[in-house]
Amino acid sequence: MTYGAPPPGQPQQPPVPGPSDNPWAPPTQRSGPPDAVPNQQPQQPRQPAPQQPAAAPHIPAPRPPQTPTQPTPPGTTYGAPASPAQYGQPGQYGQPGQYGQPGQFGQPARFGMPQAPTPGFPPPGLPGQYPPGFPPPRATTSKRSIGLVALILAAVLLSGVSMILGFTLGGQGGKLAEGAIPAPAEGEAPSEAFIKEKSEVLLDESAEGLLDGDEDTWLSAYDSSIHDQMKKQYTSLKALQVSNFDYQIIGDPNGRDSEWTVKVGLNYCFGAKKGGKCAPTGMIFDTQWRWQDQELLATQVSESSTKPDESSQFSIGARPWEVEELKAEAGDRAVVAATDNASDDYDVKETLEIAEAAAENADKYAVYGKVDKYVIFLGDDADIAKWYGLGSGLPQQAIGFALPLPQIDKEGKPVPGGSEVVLFAERLKQIEKDFGKEGKEEFEATVRHELGHVATLHHSPPHTPKDQNADWWLSEGIAELIDHDPKEKIDDYPREKQAKEFLKSSSWDGELIAPEGNDPYGSAKYGVAFYWTYYLYDEYGKDKFMDFFERVARKGDDPEEAAKESFDKSYEDILKECKKYVKKEVL
Repeated sequence: MTYGAPPPGQPQQPPVPGPSDNPWAPPTQRSGPPDAVPNQQPQQPRQPAPQQPAAAPHIPAPRPPQTPTQPTPPGTTYGAPASPAQYGQPGQYGQPGQYGQPGQFGQPARFGMPQAPTPGFPPPGLPGQYPPGFPPPRATTSKRSIGLVALILAAVLLSGVSMILGFTLGGQGGKLAEGAIPAPAEGEAPSEAFIKEKSEVLLDESAEGLLDGDEDTWLSAYDSSIHDQMKKQYTSLKALQVSNFDYQIIGDPNGRDSEWTVKVGLNYCFGAKKGGKCAPTGMIFDTQWRWQDQELLATQVSESSTKPDESSQFSIGARPWEVEELKAEAGDRAVVAATDNASDDYDVKETLEIAEAAAENADKYAVYGKVDKYVIFLGDDADIAKWYGLGSGLPQQAIGFALPLPQIDKEGKPVPGGSEVVLFAERLKQIEKDFGKEGKEEFEATVRHELGHVATLHHSPPHTPKDQNADWWLSEGIAELIDHDPKEKIDDYPREKQAKEFLKSSSWDGELIAPEGNDPYGSAKYGVAFYWTYYLYDEYGKDKFMDFFERVARKGDDPEEAAKESFDKSYEDILKECKKYVKKEVL
């Protein structure tokens, strides 16, 4: 996420209520460019942050064109292997941010898994790819349910009619499915077991139709009353080059006679080869089914909530492709999709070129595991309000954020998954109009920053940070570093002026705390985080810094213990060095 503040003398923008009920609110956000921008609507954010904070306006500052040339990541392992995620009781995924007034974000909550709802901002912590020791993603190929042989034999013995009518799970047309649960005889109510297996088989066949480009097969599981809805999803998913789409039924169906509710888990991937190995993103949603005239059809598909049961706090609203008909383009490393409104502001193909360059740059820092594909959605405020449960609580000063999302395991529980990046097209375009060339560079910087969050935090194991401040400045500092490129001249860093004002002010007490609300030094704090990160990266080398980052920002370790392991120094001494460096460079 990117952060900025209105220029001196300009009125502050009133806070906007934050997302009301979104445990997985987007993390890392970027708010308007560093230097102040004229007082405008909430359309000039830029703020880096992989936490659940609210981004402050990021106003474009003159940015020299950047052609990052990052060092090639060493083939070393950073820190101890991350242990497999433990998802016991809900709420163990990092301290939710403290959000007083709507639109304010306190200590960004860290993790790469769902956070409690956060007024104003997404949770920090983008999960990174599979770190050493983390289990690889389960296969996402379609399956066919296997029933109990005993039930089949019983059906054969009890009723010849049952045998003829009952073994037709392989589609509505009556194809015989080996080992299937018997269908009810005409006039009889279906069993719970039958509804569970039949619905999964139908969904699997529908998914195969989607992957094969067969819209009729995709629609075959759905009642004609929802065909328009499902056609829109089909169009968007094909545009996103969906490559894996794997359903599973979670728990037992609920219902009786002809009407049933079935909870469905789904793991999907974009931009890969059909059925290829990928680290999927998952979601959970409810479906309504009707058994009529010996046929089972879905009559309603609810928006995803990623809420496996009432005891869980996992919850997130609809994904963009569920509620929008998107235009999309996919490249080797990135997928870019935009709504109709957003595509008027940004050409999808041109944006993909920017994303591909940013992805190549971010890959150099993905030392904890490769990101399969960077997925970016562009929308206007009205569009984004329908995504991820944000509603009317859009962060006022954000222009982009990276959101950690789960995948669904075999037990139907969310575990670390992929990440999706969201850019506020309307706000970014306004910045370009106000600042010209520098505004366009700000757009490119925002993409680099957010993909930097994905590369470094993708698939982070769930944790509660021992030190929220350390977690924040490391996460934002590395994203700023990835944007700026450690080989670029430090004098060219666009937040230098703001950082200087902050360090000279009475507000600077030596402690670097995440910005809150309309913090006038919000952008400056991101700048200080950059200088601290730049110093450690340059002074101790990439290997040691990335080892320290893994321990503190990805795993939530105590920075004091991590500093001793990574730098053979106390954290207090490390901070003293950082403070000395930033004063030398900025003041």
